[in-house]
Amino acid sequence: MSRPRPHAMVGTSMGESPVDTPVPAILPQHAILLWQIFTQRVEPLARITYRWALSDLSAKFTNPDRLSSICKTEKALVAAIYYMSASSLIEKECQDLFELPRIRVLAEYQARCEEALLRTNLFCMRDVTVIKAIIFYIMASYERLSTESLWSLMGITSRNAEKLGLHRDGSVLELSPLEVEDRRRVWWQLQHLELNLAIRIGLTPMTLTAGSDVKLSSNIEDDDISSDCTTMPKPRKAERG
Repeated sequence: MSRPRPHAMVGTSMGESPVDTPVPAILPQHAILLWQIFTQRVEPLARITYRWALSDLSAKFTNPDRLSSICKTEKALVAAIYYMSASSLIEKECQDLFELPRIRVLAEYQARCEEALLRTNLFCMRDVTVIKAIIFYIMASYERLSTESLWSLMGITSRNAEKLGLHRDGSVLELSPLEVEDRRRVWWQLQHLELNLAIRIGLTPMTLTAGSDVKLSSNIEDDDISSDCTTMPKPRKAERG
């Protein structure tokens, strides 16, 4: 008989190696590898953060002179990125890269991610960055944590997203093209996650009947848009790569 899955934000299951002691800091070489894995395996499928923004964030974490400028929400996002990357590894990759069994690697990166998320205010989110971090946390936890708890966390996240106005298209709110596209990507990734979890739990997501005027994200590459843009770039004819 299989053990029940643990709930979100409360640690690993009894069947795994517990992380009772403080988890050691990530080694620089492991951080670099996980960033590479993320850009290759995750980012193309869940494009909710601009590639150049990810590069800048990575540079912050590898530059001692910039560490003091990193805020809690950015730390949560990076921890979620590491966890998401680790979840994409197979057993042999974990042994080759970390010299640890996959179950231990995931337990450690889950613990780091949860610790970072708990340092933010999950019940009163004021930053879209936290929502992005939770998106990756949920995606990485599909097969590890209970669907019921992930569904509850999804509910908290969706309500906070609405509080931040993500259910309204950024063009209506007269935001910059950069913000408009960013918010669209996050909103529709949230809808995908909520529908996925709803199917798993046998429910209908409330957001399907809620009022939302968010347009689909534009068919553009990240290099097509920047903070200098005053109008939305023209969509590309080819599919986004």
